Amino acid sequence: MPAWQPLGNHRFCVEGMLFLLETAGELTPAEAARLIQAMTEADKRSPAIGILVDVAGGFSLPAETRRAIARLSVEGNSAGRPTIPMAILGASLPVRALVTLLINAVQLVGRQRNDLRFFTQRDEALTWLMPLARKRGEDFPL
Repeated sequence: MPAWQPLGNHRFCVEGMLFLLETAGELTPAEAARLIQAMTEADKRSPAIGILVDVAGGFSLPAETRRAIARLSVEGNSAGRPTIPMAILGASLPVRALVTLLINAVQLVGRQRNDLRFFTQRDEALTWLMPLARKRGEDFPL
């Protein structure tokens, strides 16, 4: 059973090669900073990792949070590490659009391509995500 960590109304944990995040409403800039820090720490422990985000509980990113995520994502990747593949579950069309715009902005500023897909079923998400996580670990060992 994973050891879930609270993050405001949200929660996250690391289980094997997965960084799991369950959202429940608005993500604040402080929560985003803590989340990126936790993802960075998980990546440093093992680069064979993928991010699975379940947004079925609700998800929103105010402009201030989007700016913080873009800035922190680029600053946090000073070592030139490859981006972590991400699967998102349960996203509505507006959430998909918002996340896609954010990821595109991060890609432009950071000059790195992000592997990101949206899914309605967890098993489909894992089928796509796990091989990418394994390959990332092989391509970028500790």
